Amino acid sequence: MYNKKEILSALEENINFLSTDNIKEKLANNPFIHKQIEFLKENGEKYHSDKASTFLYSKYRLFSDTGDRAIYEKDYFHRRSNLMTFSLLSFLYPDNTVYITNLENILWNISSEYSWCLPAHFLDAESNVLDYNMRSCHIDLFACETGLALCETLQINRDKLSKELIAIIESEVTRRILDPFINPDNFYRFEIMSNNWSSVCGGSIGSMAMYLIKDKYKLTNILHRALSCIDIYLKSFGNDGICTEGLSYWTYGFGFFVVFADLLYQKTKGKLDLFTNDKVKSIALSQQLCYICENHVISFADGIPIDTYRIGLTSYLQEKYKEIKIPDMQYAKNIYDDQCYRFCLTLRDFLWISKHTSYGLEETVSKYLEDSQWFISKNTNLSLIAKGGNNGESHNHNDVGSFIYHKNSKPILCDVGAGLYDDDYFSTNRYNNFCTNSSSHNIPIINGNLQEFGQQHRAKNIKSSISDKVDEFSLELQDCYKDTDLTLFTRDIKVAKSLSPTITITDTFKFEKESTVTENFISLSPIKLADNRIVFTNGDIISHMEYDYCNIDARIKETSFVDHFNNVVPAFLVKLTPKEKSKNIEIILTLS
Repeated sequence: MYNKKEILSALEENINFLSTDNIKEKLANNPFIHKQIEFLKENGEKYHSDKASTFLYSKYRLFSDTGDRAIYEKDYFHRRSNLMTFSLLSFLYPDNTVYITNLENILWNISSEYSWCLPAHFLDAESNVLDYNMRSCHIDLFACETGLALCETLQINRDKLSKELIAIIESEVTRRILDPFINPDNFYRFEIMSNNWSSVCGGSIGSMAMYLIKDKYKLTNILHRALSCIDIYLKSFGNDGICTEGLSYWTYGFGFFVVFADLLYQKTKGKLDLFTNDKVKSIALSQQLCYICENHVISFADGIPIDTYRIGLTSYLQEKYKEIKIPDMQYAKNIYDDQCYRFCLTLRDFLWISKHTSYGLEETVSKYLEDSQWFISKNTNLSLIAKGGNNGESHNHNDVGSFIYHKNSKPILCDVGAGLYDDDYFSTNRYNNFCTNSSSHNIPIINGNLQEFGQQHRAKNIKSSISDKVDEFSLELQDCYKDTDLTLFTRDIKVAKSLSPTITITDTFKFEKESTVTENFISLSPIKLADNRIVFTNGDIISHMEYDYCNIDARIKETSFVDHFNNVVPAFLVKLTPKEKSKNIEIILTLS
């Protein structure tokens, strides 16, 4: 990454960030943008008489008292929704005094908050709870998002706002974010976190500094420290560019990286160009690999099974890297789909969308990604995505060896993705949650044991081969279980790509003494036993699993879980158990 001398010598003055020249002409006749503007107007009407959710102390203290995050955060993010709505409406309709008055009111309310940091994130560099006197100016993901949203709101609406209010906002961003960050006595945990935190926080702070700091030496110091965070973020990826936390975290972390990198490119007139980095290109191209079909995506770890993409961000990246493929426009994220209302990404949906963007994903992909240990065999009839990895990854689930299976673009065997984020979900109780432990994944239970948490519990001896007719993936999984009697567990997956494609899964187990294994598979669609096989039904799509019914007992279990959005979701499990214990067990399953 760049040193201070390189940064200082590259900085330019009087850069016109976020140029809005010809913005109305650019957005004309764009159906996606027209729909977003209608959403903005509808919410502008709804929020006009809104009191912007008074922050009650009784709600604020709920996290420390009960572990509940949702009630306080609902009000917190409602204010960010108001900010996004009236900032964009004031930008698009600069003569509308109602929009501008509402914008000034929400700016005042946010500037008056006790802390921009969420109570769940009052933690020091070692994740210890902060003393009370350290909280009001503490920096977390959402404090950084808030600060950047305020800076960019000023950038696009400065000529409409009260000079006093502008001064207050700039003072608050400096007091709460920039001054604490540049203080050499402060050290923040996001500075050493190898995930989206380092990008969102480092990128946001660096961006705020480029907007507000005029002194080039102070700006150099802040950018140097921010770039250290960016370096940590980029090093969290392997060369294959896959974000193992899930596509939504790719959008989050990489989106803020791209915003920062673009502003840095502008501020230095191209002399500091992070987009020439090969790792950055790999990360940019990885988004398209996460799409299985339509808006169904790979949902390992804390991913979301059905997800959408940022049209501005992805259009911008396609201009940088021509190899990028973009899903159809109907699967782009509507601005209110993001329940954290991330302003910088929403604004760039308007600024970066291009009439030259081309849409359409590759229907057939066969690939093994060595660093993430993801295996992708995708075509129009059957798609199977499996993973190796380890059980100590960021936003980890205990799921090494699990897979996702689709038939004719419909999910059959799934990965349920992220559960509800509460205090327990990020505590030592994390793997008591159905969504994170092995029981919600397509992997066996061995002698009654689920997989164990920790980086030492990992896949090994991974092999893959790709050809026109067959894709194959095999890995050893015995180290993922804390079972001293288990000496070998090999999972072999074979995808036969014929006119009537099939998937064969062969699980081989060796033990020191006679043992039991229960294969475990999960679907969000009904399962039944019929004609000595297992039948999965999703709408008009029917899939079959063949098994050795003479020697294996099969049973169906109905259950439910709470998903990431606090919805109770029904789920269906099929469990296959050999009738006899043995030291050597082989189970062969065929999906069609």
